[in-house]
Amino acid sequence: MTRVFFILALAAALLALLSACAAPKPEPEEPPVDGGTTDTTDPDAPKTVDSSEITSFRCKVSLLSFDLPESGRLRAERYELTAKREGGAVTCTRYRPETGEETFTGTPDFPERLQEIVSKHDLAAFNGISTFTSGLPDDFGATLEIEYASGESIRASSNDDMFLPLECVEDLCVLFYGPGFGGQYQQMAPDDVLALLEEDDFDGLIVDVRRHDEYASGHIPGALNVPNEDIQAGDVSLLPSLDQPLYVYCRTGRRSKEAAQKLVDLGYENVMEFGGVVDWPGELVMD
Repeated sequence: MTRVFFILALAAALLALLSACAAPKPEPEEPPVDGGTTDTTDPDAPKTVDSSEITSFRCKVSLLSFDLPESGRLRAERYELTAKREGGAVTCTRYRPETGEETFTGTPDFPERLQEIVSKHDLAAFNGISTFTSGLPDDFGATLEIEYASGESIRASSNDDMFLPLECVEDLCVLFYGPGFGGQYQQMAPDDVLALLEEDDFDGLIVDVRRHDEYASGHIPGALNVPNEDIQAGDVSLLPSLDQPLYVYCRTGRRSKEAAQKLVDLGYENVMEFGGVVDWPGELVMD
């Protein structure tokens, strides 16, 4: 009897094994399809904010897919702007690939001016937006985060829709970068600058943006030394006139281009960049 039960059990096991082998294998799960969108937008998020005292602000926008007018201030690139008030200090950062990340201290009224832009463009109306589309580059779309002293907030994010009005982005960039934001400097050949210097009515200012030690080792006669590092930090006290023509150079032309754009962003209206002393056809003097 024991032998019969053993044979029956073995037969049942073999039958189960054959059935498992014959059964169709489950299909593997399909990977997420690029272009699929997840929408977690909160339709009940408040569309108004009673407070006007901003404690922190963060805005990240990408204009890479926009066909922007050449005459406008904005460029087809990525902008990241942040501001945070702690006590009486306002710490701000601004980023775009052309100039990298810069940190500066905002004026005491910076949050109030920021709130004016928030109100002007009714940014509270975007509160609650939250969409994500798979397969898109990391730097697409827009993110907006604003915190108020009252505890109220505005939060919106979408990686496939730059929902903020372009006029709003421009206003924010002008606030964070200065009144000259979006302007462009002109480029000149060293020979042309030398010809201007030889004219009796030359009313411009030659600006050497190298370090002090480089300047001392040999510079263009009459040049004013304002290191690029000082300009990046916003220290342009040696250049009080916004409309005086400025002719900017460095050693090879790299720092002078950075400094020239920064000067334009700060509101200087007549900025010319002409490369470096390595290509200067005139004399140099030492201090």
